[in-house]
Amino acid sequence: MSNYLGGTLRNLVIFCSLLVFLGGGAILGASIWTAITIGAFPSILGTASGLFVSVYAMLAVGGIMFFTAFFGCASILFENKYLIFVYCGLLALVFVIEIVGSVVAFVYYPLARDAAQSSIQVYDMDSQIKQGWDTIQGVLKCCGINAYTDWKQRGTEFPNLPISCCSDKVSSCSETTSTRFRYGCDEQLQTFFHIIGGIGFGVLLFEIITIGMLGSALRRIIKS
Repeated sequence: MSNYLGGTLRNLVIFCSLLVFLGGGAILGASIWTAITIGAFPSILGTASGLFVSVYAMLAVGGIMFFTAFFGCASILFENKYLIFVYCGLLALVFVIEIVGSVVAFVYYPLARDAAQSSIQVYDMDSQIKQGWDTIQGVLKCCGINAYTDWKQRGTEFPNLPISCCSDKVSSCSETTSTRFRYGCDEQLQTFFHIIGGIGFGVLLFEIITIGMLGSALRRIIKS
């Protein structure tokens, strides 16, 4: 085994790789949780459902990072320069996917919010949209996009609200029902994306540090 790396550098890279592994698992878990929990949301978004590309991108990021970390630790332990090159490439790929996913979320979220708001108008005419809204409101315990008053767009039905705006123990729901959900779905949805984004940003920092240390290791390899 060639001694390309000093003991301190090797241990630091392995430590960062373990953090990347844990971060990848956290991103993967959070992305799966988000995809399952709000999986009905695309049905009410139409073309704005591109927002969920960011969720699928983070699913890919989490999966790649989770398994790449094992590969990275092996490349460092065996100090194999070719494996280290591949490890750097995989981390760079994950970095690019994270950036793309973040840009997609930033661009599409306002469009998705507007599309969801507009879909309220056809809630009673489109069974797919009705099912999507009922699922989202029931799962997230929310009502409307900003608040229950968004349902005024239904027209003559208001102040009656979809039953999914209240707990499942009621037979009807209105703005005066005590079990009406108090928060709009926008706030709840943003929480999901903030969780994924926060984890992703933290892991991104460790990726940059790891790539920097691997770059230092590769300089030693090239000079050897």
